[in-house]
Amino acid sequence: DSIFRMNKIDGSSETVVAEIEESNRLYGIRVYSSRAQVMKQSHPCIDGRHSCQEFCFPIPNNKTGGLLFQCGCAQGKKLESDGKTCSVDPNAENNEPSCAPWDFTCANGRCINTMWKCDGADDCFDNSDEEQHCTKVTCTDVE
Repeated sequence: DSIFRMNKIDGSSETVVAEIEESNRLYGIRVYSSRAQVMKQSHPCIDGRHSCQEFCFPIPNNKTGGLLFQCGCAQGKKLESDGKTCSVDPNAENNEPSCAPWDFTCANGRCINTMWKCDGADDCFDNSDEEQHCTKVTCTDVE
């Protein structure tokens, strides 16, 4: 699975923003219009204005009242001394992806939306979302 960035009108300029491990299932994505959420050209995290390898976070500059940027890294990685480059962190507490508390954890480790449990579809691909704690609904004659 991957997250792509592209022109939402015609699909051009497609680039991969992030690759997601198969065990971390994506549930949805939001699309924002640059016209509805204008980013000033002076914003420190606008494309080409920062040199962060992975993530750029705007932070307040208390001296000027403007914004500075700070780089960040994905879970299981650490920021190198240059403040821009990321590398694997051998001391990271948990490099294994885990399901969010509001998700259902399948027997194979996959995460699915809790609402997909017991819905009659094998969303886990091992049927564990249909076998565990599911009660069969019986309808009356008028339902």
